[in-house]
Parts: sequence; C-alpha cells; structure tokens
Amino acid sequence: MPVLCEHPYRNEQTVNYRPMSRHGSKWQEFNDISAKYRQAAKEIKRHSSESQETSNQEIETEFAYLVDRWLKETIHLSLIRDKIINPAYLQIIAMGSTAVPLILRELRDRPSHWFVALQALTKSNPAEGALNPREARDKWLTWGEENGLI
Repeated sequence: MPVLCEHPYRNEQTVNYRPMSRHGSKWQEFNDISAKYRQAAKEIKRHSSESQETSNQEIETEFAYLVDRWLKETIHLSLIRDKIINPAYLQIIAMGSTAVPLILRELRDRPSHWFVALQALTKSNPAEGALNPREARDKWLTWGEENGLI
C-alpha cells in the first residue's frame, strides 16, 4: 500500500511503498505467480529443445534436397566456375554456418567441389597449398575433425 512521505533530497512528496509481509496474502500470491512462471519457463525450454531437433531435421532435409538438385543440374558441367554459380549451391552457402558440418560430411561421403562453399562459410582455408582435390579434401576433413564438426 503506497504512503506519501517527504523525499530526503528534494522538497517534495514522493510515494513510498511499504514492504509486503512474508506472512500476508500478497506474499503468498506472489509466490504462487512466481511458481507458475518457473513452470512455464521449464515448459518453454522443453518445447524449445524439441523444436530444435525438428529444425535440425528440417535443415538436413533442405540440405539433402539442395545437394541432390545441385549434383543433377551440374553433372554435365566441366568448369568448377559454372558449378559453383548454380542457384542450389548458392542456397547452400546462404544456409550459413549450420551448413558447414553437413558440407563436411558430404565431402567425406561423396567428394565434390565443396571447397568454395567451405571457404566462404568458415572464412578460412586449411587446404591452402594443396596440390590436388584429394589433398584439399583430406585437409578440410582434418580441419573439421579438429574443430568438432564431424
């Protein structure tokens, strides 16, 4: 319940609130509401982790679709430049850092021209100085293992 009192530093009246008694009904009401909020927060956290699993599955599904589309649309192309400007490849890069572990797994399981995407997403190039694609692949996979991505 508010009470008017003199402000200690100014010549005016201010509103001062009396502290709630720990044994009063207001305190119990506060505890009940607080418990409800804590329970709601736990539910939100649980649902959040479930939706995270769902979103990871959706990302993996989208990635697999884009990879298949990219491979089908570029299988006849001989220039790497033409392969990496394909819209599906660019969409994979647009997925951001979440695509890096997926690309590394794809590179491990079905080697292809993923080096430009990896370099764009990670802003690093562990394969610098590699003499051939196999050596570049091995260096990227080693980098992925060292960084806990595969």
